[in-house]
Amino acid sequence: MWRLNRTSTNVSERAAPNRAAPAQRRSVRRCRAAARFGGRRVGCWLLVALTLPVSFPASASPDTKSLDEVRKVVAGEDLDPLRMNTTMARFLSKQVRVQLGRQARVQQLLDAIFSDNGLGIAYGNQRTKTVIETFESRRGNCLSFTMLFVVMARHIGLAAYFQEVDEVVSWDRRGEVVLTQQHMFAEVEFDNGVVQVDLLPGAEKRYRKIRRISDRRAMAHFYNNLGVEALAIGDTDDAIAWIRKALDLDAKFGPAWSNLGVVQRRQGDIAAAEQSYLQAIEVDPGEVALNNLSSLYLDQGQDEKAAPLLARSRDYLQRNPYYHFRLAAVARQRGDAAAAVRHLKQALRRHDKEAEFHAALAEVHVELGQHNKAIASFETAIRLADDDDTEAAWRQQLLALQRESPAPSVVTGASGEP
Repeated sequence: MWRLNRTSTNVSERAAPNRAAPAQRRSVRRCRAAARFGGRRVGCWLLVALTLPVSFPASASPDTKSLDEVRKVVAGEDLDPLRMNTTMARFLSKQVRVQLGRQARVQQLLDAIFSDNGLGIAYGNQRTKTVIETFESRRGNCLSFTMLFVVMARHIGLAAYFQEVDEVVSWDRRGEVVLTQQHMFAEVEFDNGVVQVDLLPGAEKRYRKIRRISDRRAMAHFYNNLGVEALAIGDTDDAIAWIRKALDLDAKFGPAWSNLGVVQRRQGDIAAAEQSYLQAIEVDPGEVALNNLSSLYLDQGQDEKAAPLLARSRDYLQRNPYYHFRLAAVARQRGDAAAAVRHLKQALRRHDKEAEFHAALAEVHVELGQHNKAIASFETAIRLADDDDTEAAWRQQLLALQRESPAPSVVTGASGEP
C-alpha cells in the first residue's frame, strides 16, 4: 500500500511574498463558499502517499483513458497552471464590478464561480487542472477550485493568497495508493483583517496549524498532485518527473520528498526510497514520512530501525482507518476473526464511506456464521461501491449468502394473526 501527498493548488509567481500580517491588527472572518457539489460541500485536498507494512489485494489495471489524459498534460512544456486567458478576463468584467468595495467583490466573485448564473462549476474528483482547464470544463477538484478563486481574485484587484493546513483531514484509497488528505483554502487580505474563503464543510472549524504559503510553494503542490495522480494510475516514470518538478520549486517540500520515496520504492529502488524518506524527515518531520520509512524498514527486516519511527508516528497510525484495515487483514491471516472485526469497526469509525471496509466486515461475519450481519454489510458495501466490477462481485457474494440463509420463522397466534 502506498501513501501519497496530494495538493489541489495551481499557482503562479505573481503573488506577494510569503508573509504573515501582524496578528494584533488583523481580524479574521470566515467566508463559507456555499457552493454545493453533488449535494455536499467539499474541501481542497493535499495528497500524500503512504505505505503500510501489510499488502492489500492487487489493484485493478490502470484506466487507459485517464493515463492518456495525464500524459497529455505531461507533454505540455509551457504549462502555466495560473495563467488566465482573455475569455476569463471578459467573463470577470461582466460578472464583477471592480468599483465596489473589496468584500462586495469577494461575494460577487463567489457568485460568478459557483452560481447557475455564473460558471456553475461542479465538483469532479478528476485530475488536478490548470486555471484555464477548470474554467473551460466547468469541473475540477478542490485544488483547482482554490487556484481559480485566487487567480480571479487577484485579477479584480484583491490581495488573495493560499493558506495551507498542516493537518490530516481524512484518508482515501486509489488501488494500492492510500492518500492522506489535507486542506488548503484561500485568504483575501484587507486593511484591517482577512476573509478566509473555505470550501470545506464546517468552515467555521479552527485549524491547529495553518500558514500562508508563497505561490512557489503552491505551484509545488500542483506538480506534486500531478505526480500522485500519475502514480495512482500506474505511471511511475511520469510520477517521478512531476514530483521532481515540484522539488525544483521547493526543495524543502517534505510531502514531495516522501512521495518521491513512494514511487522509487514502487520501482524497486529501495536505497533511493530510503534517502528520499530521510530527506523528507529532515526538511519536514511529518508523520507520513515517518510511517513510510518505518514501513520500508519493516519490509527489509530492520525492526530496530523501524521501532523508533513507529513510536513517533503511533498517534497518526491510530487515526488512520487504513492502518486498522491492514491490522484486520493481519488478524484474518492468523485466523483471529474476532480481532479482525474489532479492527474493521475501528476503521469504519474513522471512515464509514469506504465500501471495501464494509465488504471485508461482511466476509468476516460469514466466517463467524453471522449471516444476517454479513448481508447487511454487503448491502452497505454495494451501495457505496464506485467500481462496477467490484460491485458485481459483491452482489454475487450477497446472492449466494441470501440463498444459504433460512427464511425467518413466523409465529401465528390464536387469532390467526402473526
